[in-house]
Amino acid sequence: METIAPLLGAALVASMFFVGGWASKLGHGRAYLSFAGGIAVTYVFLDLLPELATMHEVVLEHGGEHRLFHGEESVYGGALLGVVVFYALTYLIRAGRARGRGPGTVGAEGDATYWVHVLGYGVYGLIIGYLISERLEHGIVSLAVYSVAMAFHFFTVDHSLRHEHKAAYERTGRWLMAGLLMLGGVLGALGSVSELQVARAFAFIAGGIIITTLKEEVPEASEGRFWPFLFGVAVYSLLLLLA
Repeated sequence: METIAPLLGAALVASMFFVGGWASKLGHGRAYLSFAGGIAVTYVFLDLLPELATMHEVVLEHGGEHRLFHGEESVYGGALLGVVVFYALTYLIRAGRARGRGPGTVGAEGDATYWVHVLGYGVYGLIIGYLISERLEHGIVSLAVYSVAMAFHFFTVDHSLRHEHKAAYERTGRWLMAGLLMLGGVLGALGSVSELQVARAFAFIAGGIIITTLKEEVPEASEGRFWPFLFGVAVYSLLLLLA
């Protein structure tokens, strides 16, 4: 169970890089994205942020009070780093658009922009896959809650990358993303995950999840669907309360 369950969780999340393309061809595609956004936003506010607030205790236990930043500052500084890194990736794409290159032309496979964008999110997926094993320490329900939330999160990340890079993402990007996420799951399942490593990694991905949630999963009013979003919030809130 200690090895199989995290790998199954990683496989569930990685499957979104293939399910996403199929789902985008169905009707009411934006409704699906808004529903997924509601789930991810609920996870951020009801599970991720409260747990992030407790991570400073882990840092303090490992000598964090003697560092440049205290426990709280160190943890939230890691989250801030995640925000900055993923804002930089967004800026990179927008800068390409400003040069007159629209969606689907920003960073073809021969362009460094494409690889920086995809690899940036690929490393993000690797860390998220790695942390799945840590969730099992809190019980199988915690692992399932985390895996489901990350699956819906990557459903929208996949949609964004597919929109930006079109055929290039279909050919190489989604395979690379899925492979790195599964690699993270394998490393987490087979290796030991120290509390300090978890605290640092968790803080970083918290920043990444927050900014990508705000950027991708809460779309503009003209694009979003409020009721599917609200339904996602209600469903996942109930699941977290029951868990």
